[in-house]
This record gives sequence, C-alpha cells and structure tokens, in this order.
Amino acid sequence: KYLIKNDLNKWSISIINSNNNLVVDINGDLLRIPASNQKLFSTAYALDILGPNHRFSTKLYKNIDSHYKIIGSGDPDLGLDHLRTLSNVLVEDVNRHSKNTFAQINIYDTPTIHWWPSSWPIADRYQAYGAPITRLALTSNSKDFSILNPTTRFTNSIKKLLTNENVATNIVTFTPNKFKDESDRLLLHIESAPLYALLGLANAESHNFTSEILLRNASSSWDTKIATTKLSNWTRSLGINNKSFV
Repeated sequence: KYLIKNDLNKWSISIINSNNNLVVDINGDLLRIPASNQKLFSTAYALDILGPNHRFSTKLYKNIDSHYKIIGSGDPDLGLDHLRTLSNVLVEDVNRHSKNTFAQINIYDTPTIHWWPSSWPIADRYQAYGAPITRLALTSNSKDFSILNPTTRFTNSIKKLLTNENVATNIVTFTPNKFKDESDRLLLHIESAPLYALLGLANAESHNFTSEILLRNASSSWDTKIATTKLSNWTRSLGINNKSFV
C-alpha cells in the first residue's frame, strides 16, 4: 500500500490465501473498466464447453456438381502455408477430373455485420489487436495492422495461387448458414493447435482474435450479443454472481 499511496484511487488489489481468506483488499469493491483480464471468462467458458483437445477446422469439399467449397471456424493458426496446401489439393483435383482447367469455388465466411463487436472503437479496428473476427482468417486477419477486408484477402490469395498454376476460377462468397455438406466429398481438413495451446495464446499474449474465436465457437454463435448472453448464463450456472459486472 505504501508503494501505491500516491495513486491509491487508481488501483484495486485483492489477495486471497490458500485458505480462501482475504488477506489484502484495496478498493476491492470499486468497479473498474475491464481490460484483458476479461479474457479469463471467455477462455474458461471455451475450455469447459469444448474441452482442452478441441481443434478448429478449415475444410475443403467438392460437391456433386464439381463445385469446391471452403469453410472454416476461425483457426487463428491458419497461415499462408496452409493456403498453399489447399491450393495444391485444388489444382491436383482439377487436373485429375476436369477437361478444362477451371474451378468454381464457394467460400463460406462470416458476414461483415459480425466482424467486430459493436463496442470496439473504429480507431482500434485499424490496429492488429482490433482485427475483424472471421471464419477464414489468414494470419488472424492481421499483419502489421488489421486486415480490413479479410474475405477479399482470402479470395484473392486463392485466386492468385491457382492462376499461377493455370487454373481459372470463379469464386463466390456465401454466409455460413448456406453451407450444407450432406453429399460432399471432403478433400482437405486443416486443424488448428489444440485448445489448451490456444488458451496460452489468448491469455499469455492477450490475443484478442483468439479469445473472440474461442467465445464464438463455444457459444455456437458469431453474433456477439448471443455469444455474450450465453457466456453470462454460463457464469450464473456456476453460481458466479455477475450482477456487479457486464
């Protein structure tokens, strides 16, 4: 307390010992604007609902009309090497089964209305930590800064790789609720690191994209209002009193 006495009103510190006794309490009842410690709720929720070994998938299908379909679940590990693998599988299949070097590709990605939580300021959305939250996210939709059109980036990257292999493309984007795979053939299944590893990325590195992906997959909703409501209900089901926070 001596060390923070000049800024006492700016600090809240509570320490509980191994017997669950509160041994230090400085402004413990003072409500604060939450920071990245709020990720603990999302990551705990995902761990409970999905389990430590859950992996996020990016899949390439081919349907009975010989159209290719790509859908993901927001794998934060998805990178350019994975995209090259996907392109190679496409090229190989096109060359094996098609008389013309042409591929009709349907991509299923998050609609723009769900790319950012509404509470994220516009200025933050341009930064890497404010990257849009989508299902097909190369390098977590960021490089030095946020990738503001991630679906276009994914589409153009695929098209460029296939063009280099002399495969012409027509790529159409759909929302994930249009996706059906009853009669499709799975050509490629790319998996993320296990969830227990992604928890370290979300919490230790305070990675916003990963924590948002964990929340959306655990809640089975990409609508942040629905996802956070389910998270709130989960905390109440555990007996956590959440009347003092939002």
